[in-house]
Amino acid sequence: MLKFITAICRVSGVISGLLLFSSAVVINIEIIARYLGSPTSWGLDTAMLLMIIGAFLSPAGIMINDGHVRVDVFTSLMSEQVQKCLVRLTLSVATIYAMVLIWTGFDLTWQSYEIGLMTTGLLRVPMWISQIALPIGAVLLLGAMIVRIRDVKLTQIATEIEEHLGKE
Repeated sequence: MLKFITAICRVSGVISGLLLFSSAVVINIEIIARYLGSPTSWGLDTAMLLMIIGAFLSPAGIMINDGHVRVDVFTSLMSEQVQKCLVRLTLSVATIYAMVLIWTGFDLTWQSYEIGLMTTGLLRVPMWISQIALPIGAVLLLGAMIVRIRDVKLTQIATEIEEHLGKE
């Protein structure tokens, strides 16, 4: 199951990258079209939609690859065991945050769907299409954090076994 979660998170990272790249392509098309004197009616709205969805899908792919930025000025002074405990604590708190994002994201998406909320741009896209990426991304992020908590725990157990065997 954890391998499946890992694979899904990595795929979401790739999809996110493709969406963000597509957004950059659309923006460049819009720039060229404006330079030529005929701007598109869909460029800005499409680029924003792609960027929003890509941004909400990216954290799981980053988390599963342990790619988030860390400020380790103080933690680097601590023992490896304390560092791993802090990582697990941080991931546990972040797991609660992801659960709140899932709940509020689905609530926001459902409300937008129910009242038929639309974007204000020229394309008039239903808001729930971009908003659904928030709870989906949060579910993926939650899965990635569970995998990371387990990985940290297994690494700590392996370290303790090596230390125990080294003492004998």
